Amino acid sequence: MSEAQRAPRRDVVVLSLLGLVARWATVAWAGGGSMPGDAHFYRVLATRLAEGHGYSWAWPDGTSTPVAHYPVGWPAILAGFDRLASFLAGGAPGDALRHPWAAQAFASLVSALAVPLVWALVARSTSGRAIPALAGLLVALHPGLVLYAPALMTEGPTATLLVAAALVATVARDAAGGRRLVGLAALGVVLGVATLVRPQSLLFAPLFASLVALSGVATWRVALARGVVAVAVTTSVTLAMCAPWTQRNCEVMGRCALVSVNGGWNLLIGSEPDGNGGWSEVRVPEPCREVWDEAAKDACFGQAARERIAADPLGYLELVPRKLAATFDYGGAGPWWLSASRPDRVGPRAKVAAGALQTAFERALLVAAAIAIGREGPRRWWGRFLVVLAAAMALTLHAWVAFLAIALAAASLGLRGRALLFGVTGATIAATAVVHAAFFGAGRYQIVVQPLLAAVAALAFVRRDPPPGEASI
Repeated sequence: MSEAQRAPRRDVVVLSLLGLVARWATVAWAGGGSMPGDAHFYRVLATRLAEGHGYSWAWPDGTSTPVAHYPVGWPAILAGFDRLASFLAGGAPGDALRHPWAAQAFASLVSALAVPLVWALVARSTSGRAIPALAGLLVALHPGLVLYAPALMTEGPTATLLVAAALVATVARDAAGGRRLVGLAALGVVLGVATLVRPQSLLFAPLFASLVALSGVATWRVALARGVVAVAVTTSVTLAMCAPWTQRNCEVMGRCALVSVNGGWNLLIGSEPDGNGGWSEVRVPEPCREVWDEAAKDACFGQAARERIAADPLGYLELVPRKLAATFDYGGAGPWWLSASRPDRVGPRAKVAAGALQTAFERALLVAAAIAIGREGPRRWWGRFLVVLAAAMALTLHAWVAFLAIALAAASLGLRGRALLFGVTGATIAATAVVHAAFFGAGRYQIVVQPLLAAVAALAFVRRDPPPGEASI
């Protein structure tokens, strides 16, 4: 193997280790504490799975009931880690998950896998070593990704899975004939896992498949035919990956939910006028107070939310900017979680300082991403306007406008050249915005877009070749 072949591989190894060490250093610094928020439920459910109790909840009176409020994917992955780690260590099922920080170290490993995936994704979009290495470095040391890695929440693994999906989509785009169909099916497998981890990831199946199908298509007739086939293949495989769990829900929950039964809860929270666009304590509607079955209560909450929205649709729409602001304006999910988990290690000052660092870093990525899209040359005037808008709004309090402008500016590029990377990033931002405009916002929800945003930001530093006849300096 030549030196030219060995050098990129060294880059990947070094960057991957750097990302892993940064995340494990966070675990060593502030790991082993409590599990605030949904992380508590994910660990308990994972432990019950690992111990062979199924996806169920144990109640104080000694009874247990099957559950589906939380999506099963992440607890199942954690349970798989536990069974392997406990076997290798000679312990009993559940021991690894009961360990103070072992599960956090595993979650950090899953987060660090985004580093080589981003490197490979950018390497397929540009030549040379520098830009893929820069993209990998941005993900390896991203304060938001590093500080949130120990949290046993779903956004970290989803972020990694979406980068994997983007990479598979790029490989499928470059394939031909039957190999492209195989690539689209593989994309469905990855997104199937992502959907089991975080159900709204189902939206990416038709979006990513469409981008693959439309790349390099000359006529709309061909585009339509390819798009229908691609969407059908990827979405069908994604749904097939979830089908066994959906069947389980039909049989034991009394409701054929795709993955989980919490859409009604989230819609009720998101329609709460006093919620200010973010999470708020559920105010149980009168008709639902005597409904105890988990699936039935979620259905009751959903009905109450729809009735509230129908009674005041303008009030519901007025919450949308606040939901988007809650999601995109401030990136402090990692510092908040660590502070809630280990207040003895991450006090108020450290939390604020880390949150400020993360927010500044993410704003810089937005500006760089806008520059990258601008250098790619939007054909339409509105594309160029959106690039300027994104860069300007990234420097204000209203970063959510910058995120939306990035998504729309990426769409203005069409599907030429490197645009698939821009396209999947824009689609990820857009889908995230749509979901949380409908439900409710929180800073942790933007974690899923950050690795792809870093990949686009790195492209701002691509060196342009000099025009013919012009000497380079």
